Amino acid sequence: MRILSFCSLLTAAAALLPEGMMAGDKVVSPGRQSLPNLFTVDSAASIEGWDVSGSLKLDAGRLAFEKGQGALWSKQPLANSVDEWTIETVFRNSESVETADHSFVDTNGLAFWLVQSQNTPNLKKDQTNFGGPAVFDGFQFLVNNKEKPGIKLYSGDGTKHIPNQLDNALGTCSFNYLDSMVPFTLRISYSTKKNWFKVQIDNNLCFKTDAISFKNLEQDFDFGVTGSVDGDSKEYWEILKLSVYNQLTEDAIDDHAILADGAVRVVTVTQQEEEPTYQPSFGRESLMERTRKWKEQMEKEQAQENQQQQKQQQQQQQQNQQPVRIEQPSVDLSEITQKLNNLESLIKQVGTSNNQPDPSILNQIVESQIQQIQVLEVLKDNYSKLEQLIQSQNNDIARSILNEFNNHRKELGDLGKHVQSLAASGNRQSESAFAYENDRVESFQRYSKWIMIFMIAALVIICVFVYRIRKDVKHSKLL
Repeated sequence: MRILSFCSLLTAAAALLPEGMMAGDKVVSPGRQSLPNLFTVDSAASIEGWDVSGSLKLDAGRLAFEKGQGALWSKQPLANSVDEWTIETVFRNSESVETADHSFVDTNGLAFWLVQSQNTPNLKKDQTNFGGPAVFDGFQFLVNNKEKPGIKLYSGDGTKHIPNQLDNALGTCSFNYLDSMVPFTLRISYSTKKNWFKVQIDNNLCFKTDAISFKNLEQDFDFGVTGSVDGDSKEYWEILKLSVYNQLTEDAIDDHAILADGAVRVVTVTQQEEEPTYQPSFGRESLMERTRKWKEQMEKEQAQENQQQQKQQQQQQQQNQQPVRIEQPSVDLSEITQKLNNLESLIKQVGTSNNQPDPSILNQIVESQIQQIQVLEVLKDNYSKLEQLIQSQNNDIARSILNEFNNHRKELGDLGKHVQSLAASGNRQSESAFAYENDRVESFQRYSKWIMIFMIAALVIICVFVYRIRKDVKHSKLL
């Protein structure tokens, strides 16, 4: 009875889990240069690793650019600037009161920066260019509604100011961000290996080129976000999240669609892997069914492991029965044999000659013998070293195979004990259920009470959560 109740609870919990959590997809975590969770920060000045200045304020887990100019600059340059990286900024444009006034095109804007500080005078002091420097060496990604709402990419060389005009932009992308009340994600990515520099808005391709390369960059980029709001405007900007990755993320590689003149053009992508979908009438597998399949899979894997271990044991026995063969070194002795023959002929000529032996010939004979002795000694040493090396390698291989066999045997023993304990536990549960069959009604009522308490608590939590979401949505609409 207890097992069935526990299985029911597990089945209910599994039904509540979203499919994404059961898929087990690999998630790339943001790097150390990212903004922390703003709900855990007490104030804007206490954000570790970032310089906050101007009108930027922290309010309810968001950084808001109020009237005037504000800036958020990283204290450390962008690591891995010349190789590969991805930066994601989640922002939103809102108004304190409902109004259609968007005429402050020269003062209201949000800018993201990638600049080199050595060629940018007054980097963090000059806030005349939408909260950032008027003259800069690098890139400015400006979200502004002058001429058309969207984002404009400006490239500066550190020598002159670039006016906010479409003709001066390196690239543009239109999208309706004004009063949307929905956050947008600006993603900037670069890869030397893939040879691209890309800008995306909400996973939609906005700008991409292979003509920009940072291979010869003298210094890593300084990066940050700045904003500007006119004193008479009711508009304001919010930064909700900023994440920095030292590699290309999956969303940076995959373009879901293409932004063109404010519209989204869908890009057809061939799906590589299909995931099973479930109709509303389709029921999930029960816990008992999953347990049965898992047990069959474990038995199958155990049988395969036993076969592999038997094969390894047979191979090891064959290797132990066969003597270790040490191949002779492949050394060409023809030259040595020829020299020895020449030496023998010279000795015979000296012995048969009636004249006195020539000292030069004797010296040659001695030198030749010395050389032959040295060569033989070298060959002997090399042969000994080779024999020792092969012997040590054979010993290491045999030792590793023996250790692996012992480990597998120990694991099998532990698994057998675990299976036996599970079987014994199941028998005890069956005997206990049979012995206390008369108490089933009382036990069912007790567990039903706890299940009802659990479901009521879950409903209360869900209601509180829905209430908080509705309150936050209502609050954001009021803002």
